[in-house]
Amino acid sequence: MSPAVLGMVSLASMVGGGILGQLLGRLMPRYHEDTPTREAITLATTLVITVTSLTLSLLLYSTKTAFDTTEANTRAYAASIIVLDRALNAYGAEAQQARALLRGYTEHALRSTWPEEFGGSKGSGPIESRVLGRELVVLHDAIRHFHSADPYKEVLAAECRGNMNALVGRRFALVEDVRRSIPPLLMGAVITWLAVIFVSLGLNTPHNRAVLMATLGVSALVAASCITLMDEMDGAFDGLIKVSSGPMRDALSNLGSDADTEDKSAPAR
Repeated sequence: MSPAVLGMVSLASMVGGGILGQLLGRLMPRYHEDTPTREAITLATTLVITVTSLTLSLLLYSTKTAFDTTEANTRAYAASIIVLDRALNAYGAEAQQARALLRGYTEHALRSTWPEEFGGSKGSGPIESRVLGRELVVLHDAIRHFHSADPYKEVLAAECRGNMNALVGRRFALVEDVRRSIPPLLMGAVITWLAVIFVSLGLNTPHNRAVLMATLGVSALVAASCITLMDEMDGAFDGLIKVSSGPMRDALSNLGSDADTEDKSAPAR
């Protein structure tokens, strides 16, 4: 279910709960409108409100933390790509094929994760693609075969292999990050609790259409927007709120450059 649909469902549930509360208030016998009955309803509603508010706060905090972690891992992943490219550049001409593989992989990962930025439709998700996984395996195998009789080049080869292992590790961290963290059952329970709260709100709202529309409409809209926001952030690479492609674009623009080599035009000393 998309975040927009989930928001509409939660909004309809809360507004429907408020209207149901109004109808129950009109059908309720007069002797149930005394002070003890209303106090009991208020106490029960207070308990539901407390549990719901705590759960919403924890869910929102957990979702925001997961989103920030995914964003940080994406930056680290892009940085690992640049570091690996620099190590391959330092290794020399034998690593040019591996650099081309790395550039191709980065471009494909960028287009697969953010396809709408390239005029495509929704992708299958970042780094989860088996095609991208195979490209990374080919690159990894190419780097494993770096061998040289030169001790210095052997040190550089070991550095390339270490950077490649770090890149693979960050890939798997991102694969885990894209899993949605909010269980659907828990989200359904929260929406149900909110509907119960709005039933109580409808019971205690005066039988005035303007007051009913103002209180129920505004309150339900705020709560539904919170639900939608959480679900949007829970999918870090899709929807309206998602991780920026900027770090990966920066990484791609830096691949293939020889920034670490000495400037040939520098004056001799």
